[in-house]
Amino acid sequence: MVILNSQKVAADLLDRRAGIYSDRPSNIVASDIMTGGLLVVFTRYNDMFVSRLTRVWHDVTIASSSWRRMRKAAHEGLNKGVVKDFHEPQTKEALLLAAAGLAEPAQWDKHLRRAAASMVLSVVYDQPIIKSEQDQNVRLINDFVQRLTRAAYPGAHLVEFFPWMRYIPSRYELQYAHLVMWCLTETRFAKWKRDAENWHKQDSAMFEKLFNSVHTNLVRTRSHSVSHITNPLTAHYRQRVTTDLV
Repeated sequence: MVILNSQKVAADLLDRRAGIYSDRPSNIVASDIMTGGLLVVFTRYNDMFVSRLTRVWHDVTIASSSWRRMRKAAHEGLNKGVVKDFHEPQTKEALLLAAAGLAEPAQWDKHLRRAAASMVLSVVYDQPIIKSEQDQNVRLINDFVQRLTRAAYPGAHLVEFFPWMRYIPSRYELQYAHLVMWCLTETRFAKWKRDAENWHKQDSAMFEKLFNSVHTNLVRTRSHSVSHITNPLTAHYRQRVTTDLV
């Protein structure tokens, strides 16, 4: 174990030489399966390490390039020059959180979960502020976070220690003859993998629905609202219109 005990040394090694020393451990269930390698907090980004493994672990290379694209998008939408546009929803959320905390201090955990989910949906997907922790979107977002947290716990899944287990099929079909008729029987393996794949489908549908709602509203209303999604979409439409005019 190496301990970096100064900010200068940490910056020199982990920032300026990030291509050599910075990386994240792989997380097969939470990152590769449940989120398809598209959650920036789990994706790996050490390109020099990846380049040596391109032929063996092609999926790791894809994850690395995805991290760079996601990091660039996050920086463009949430840098210090842009965050001032989110002051209004943040102020409203702060007031709602303070009022709820004063009214029901024993329910502070629910208030924080509502505020966090509402702020994310407002900033990223241009959703209206959610005032109740019973709202379906709050429940969906919090359930998503809890599932990922449990899946990322050290020791939660043996596949993290034995990576070859990722190739175990979650299900397979076996045909057999019985009374001169072919019957089809499904035999299931790897419940952990099957569950992760099912959650990936459901969560992907949820986030795609949120994204599509932003896209639809932007096209229909030509709204000038500000969010992490509407900003690049608006820029995309402006570029397309300019190209058409030229």
